[in-house]
Amino acid sequence: MADDGGWPKPASAEPVAPDDERTRLAMGELRTVLGELERRLATAPAQRPETVTAVAHSLAALGRQMARNEAAAQARARELAAAVGSMTQYLEIQMSSQVAREDQLNARLDRLLIELEHVRVAQATRRTEPGPVRLVLAAASVAALLSLVGAGVALVTQGDAPGFGASPIVSAEANAPNS
Repeated sequence: MADDGGWPKPASAEPVAPDDERTRLAMGELRTVLGELERRLATAPAQRPETVTAVAHSLAALGRQMARNEAAAQARARELAAAVGSMTQYLEIQMSSQVAREDQLNARLDRLLIELEHVRVAQATRRTEPGPVRLVLAAASVAALLSLVGAGVALVTQGDAPGFGASPIVSAEANAPNS
């Protein structure tokens, strides 16, 4: 027991984190139970020395077990803190690589948008300048007109063209030489 009559608090133990309410409650309940046990032992009639020795050994074993459990809990807490630290580091690395990938994708998207804008401007320019198409259509129209004029001239100059009154079938006698 401590000099003040309470149960000792190990000096080597780390203080309980203020946000660990469960641990604080468990320690408070254990101190209450141990305080009640101490009160009963102090007010109990004199016990035989063997009983007192057995209780003292049991309490010492309980104290050792609690110290082992506390050390194991602290070791587990350190392991968990290390695991959380490594996970945090891994996530930060992943986040930075994701940011780099997003930057690359954004740059590529910007290049594609610029190329798309150039294509749109080129298409708009082609649509507003139909000169070559009009030139080809005009040339085709002139060729068709010239062919019609040529056909008309040929009809006028030949006079009796086939299909305009004269029969294209000529008898063999008309074509035979006179003998």
